[in-house]
Amino acid sequence: MSIILFLLIILSLLVTPSQQLNIQTATDFLQTDKTNERTYYFSGIYFDPRNYACFQFTRDLIANASAEGVNLRSVLYLGWNTVHWGVWFDSNGKIYYIEPQTDVIQDAPLRNSTLEICF
Repeated sequence: MSIILFLLIILSLLVTPSQQLNIQTATDFLQTDKTNERTYYFSGIYFDPRNYACFQFTRDLIANASAEGVNLRSVLYLGWNTVHWGVWFDSNGKIYYIEPQTDVIQDAPLRNSTLEICF
């Protein structure tokens, strides 16, 4: 549980203020952003600095979006055997989720999770 708390604190420092976003703006941004083209690597050890996994994809996608004036937010999916990071945004009162490793946009959570924490 302390690992999750640590990750929550770290990511909360990287989040931009919540603002509504037009879905077309998000789609246009994702078409030009190259975060999803990076190579996934997870050593099996969560704090291995060589990792480039869901947390790093989420962090970099949000940072790139922020640099372009696009406000994306992070979501932490907690399941029985898994932890996964993703991205979400609000478009006219509707929540959309982005899988940062593939740029898939959905209007439902991307993982089977028992708890979602949106930042």
